[in-house]
Formats: sequence, structure tokens, C-alpha cells
Amino acid sequence: MRTQRGRVLVADDERTMLDLFRETLADEWDVSLARDGEEASSLLEREDFDLVFLDLRMPGADGAELLRRIRESGKRVPTVLMSAHAGEGRREELLRGGAVCFLEKPVLPELIEETTRDVLGATNAPAEVHLVARDPLTQDVLEVIDRVAPTRATVLLQGETGTGKELLSREIHRRSGRKNRPFVRVNCASLAQGLLESELFGHERGSFTGAVRTTRGLFQEAHGGTLLLDEISEIPPGLQAKLLRALQEREIRRVGGCAAISVDARVVATTNRVLATEVREGRFRSDLFHRLNVVRIDVPPLRSRSGDLEPLVHAILDRKAEEHELPRSRLTPAGLDRLRRHSWPGNVRELENVLERALLLCKRGVIDAGDLVLEATPTATVGSVPVGATLRNVERTLILETLRSVGGNRTRASRILEISVRTMRNKLREYREAGLISEKE
Repeated sequence: MRTQRGRVLVADDERTMLDLFRETLADEWDVSLARDGEEASSLLEREDFDLVFLDLRMPGADGAELLRRIRESGKRVPTVLMSAHAGEGRREELLRGGAVCFLEKPVLPELIEETTRDVLGATNAPAEVHLVARDPLTQDVLEVIDRVAPTRATVLLQGETGTGKELLSREIHRRSGRKNRPFVRVNCASLAQGLLESELFGHERGSFTGAVRTTRGLFQEAHGGTLLLDEISEIPPGLQAKLLRALQEREIRRVGGCAAISVDARVVATTNRVLATEVREGRFRSDLFHRLNVVRIDVPPLRSRSGDLEPLVHAILDRKAEEHELPRSRLTPAGLDRLRRHSWPGNVRELENVLERALLLCKRGVIDAGDLVLEATPTATVGSVPVGATLRNVERTLILETLRSVGGNRTRASRILEISVRTMRNKLREYREAGLISEKE
């Protein structure tokens, strides 16, 4: 049996818009359509919805009136307003009145789908699979998230590709007071500088070729909610200063514009690089790094979270079986042992792909070691140790390289090496006194 799908109501007096929403969303969500405000109001009284899209101008009752009725009814359904005519002041008023975001018409299918996923993503995305927390390292991460999520603090999630940084970002949003407001994501590595600047801050009409109308940026779309800057290390140097200003002043200027626009978006940033290293090597501004690094969470790789592997396997197999409408397969002890011996360079994402393939191709619902196709990976090393090196030098290399691999986090490095934090501290002091490392390390 499949999980119940989220329910979406779309109210618009344009038939083409209703058709567009149905075609875009119907494969994944249950979509109800209303041709005017009164029909939408009647549906809202009789039925429950998980998300509502309202055109601002409709016969009967317009989007603003319907938004007011929804709020007065006590229902906490996220509501998105749409219009091609509302000015900036009107939009801000509606956002303060409870709309989770405002879409400017004409609305592209990609934006419809992205907005729906941002609001209902937790309903359709199996966050619980990625948030398995049996291992002490993962429990530490969630403990920090619990403490920081209710605040306005900027959070930097640092970790390898595939460790679940985006899902943790959504968890920060979900546990915050902003959970009913927009969660907006932008991949900083996927756009050139000019496009990324316009995407983040918006642009004025005529500011560049093709700018046929004034457009809001993602900082404004995330107003009252959370803005995820995915792969923040890839932001071009020329744009880093403008981003720093937005974070410091909580205001933006559109491309081609002069007016400062106040924004209230809680920023979460992710990176698969060590930003401190990027700063030292001159690729990332130190002042922007310190602004982002208010709360840094080092997301551990799967190979360091041995306690999470088995429960993750069971959760993923359950979910994939449900997605493909298959009986749940059983993993043999030999299969589990093979998974445990793999180094997982692709982390949880790689684990999902391996298990999904095995589930689809295994026989009689049993996954054995031979059903698991794992990419050959070289044995992990921590630098090169020449023949004849002393045990003391090998120990120092192991400690320092492990420490650097976790971004300088002594507690995590101590756990990986199975030594106490006190021993780690004493060793580092010994290396500093001998002049083997700098005072900063």
C-alpha cells in the first residue's frame, strides 16, 4: 500500500493555469481545482488540504479574502498567492497576512513543482531514512540542530557529498518557528555569476537583455522562512561581497536597482569543502566565512557512522519496496557484512542506489552479498608513510590528517582514533612545543 499523497487545491479563473497545475502536480499529489473564489471557499469548508494556491484576482472572492478566511477558520494550511499585477507593497502586506510565498505570473511548471516540494517536501521525501541516529556522531548532530533550530542563527553544514546535508537543512527549518513559511533552495554551483546574482537578489526591468519585467529574488521568496545556499563554496568571488552585505544588513538590492529591500530569511549554507581551507587559499572571503560560520555542523561521512548502517539499510529497503510496490526484501548476514566492509565514498546516496538496484534484481526477496554491486574503491589512506618511518612520526601523521579531515573537530577526531580528547590535546601541545605544527593548529 502506498503512502497517502499530499492534497493540493488550486484556485484560478484562467483555465490554462488550472490545466498547467494539474499536469505539473497530478503525478505526485492529489490536485483539486476551483474556477473562482467561492468554489474554492466551498472546497475549503468541506475538505482538508495540505497546500493551497490562490490567484489574487478572481470572481466571487479574491485570493486575499480567501487567505483571510483560511486564517480566521483556524486552519494552518500553507497558502501561496499568485498574481501578475501586485506591487511590492501589496506583496509584503499579503506575506505578513500569512501567505507562505508569492509567485509572479506567468508561473513556470518548474517553479510550481519546486514550490510544492519546498512546502510539502517533508510529506513526500523520506526524511526519516536520512535522519536515522543510532550512532553517537549522528546523535551529536541532531542535538546541535535541536538547540540551534529555534533561533535565527546562520548555520553552516559541512560534509562530504551524499551525507544528507540538504535533508538536515530541511530538518532545521522543520524544527524552527519558520516551519510554516517558505523553504527555498538554490544550488550555487549550478549557475554562472550573473544568473546567480539575479536568482538570489532579483532584477529590475531592463537591467540586462531579456529582463522584460522586475523579478523578485530568492531572498525575498524566502522572506519569513529559510534560504538554503547549497554548495556555498562555489559562489564566485565577485558575488561574495554582495552576499555578505545581505547577511549583515538583512537587506538586498536587485540587479539594476538602487533601493534597499529589507528581507527576513534565515540562511543555512552547505558545502562539501572545508571552508577554512578555501579561505587560506584565497578562494573564499574570510569575512563571509566568519559570517556564515556562526554555527558550524560537521556532518560525518557514512564510514564514520557504523552504528547507523544497519538501521539505514532496513529503512531504505522498506521505503524503496513501497515506492516500487514490491514486497520488502530480506538482507542476509553475508550481505550486511559486505556493506559494512565497503568504504562508501558516495555516503548515504550511494547506499540508496546500491540497495535499490539489489531490491529490483534479487531473487525470491532475498538480497545476498552477490546481489550487491559495489564500486571498487581504493583503501583510504592518511598521507604516505615511507618505509623506515618511526612509530612516533606515523602517529603524528595519523593524528594530524584525521584532525584535518574533520575540519579540526577534536572530539570527532578523538572518536575516530579511539583516544580521549585529553590525549588528543596533550599530543597537539607536544607537537606545538616541538615546533612541528603552528600555534593555530
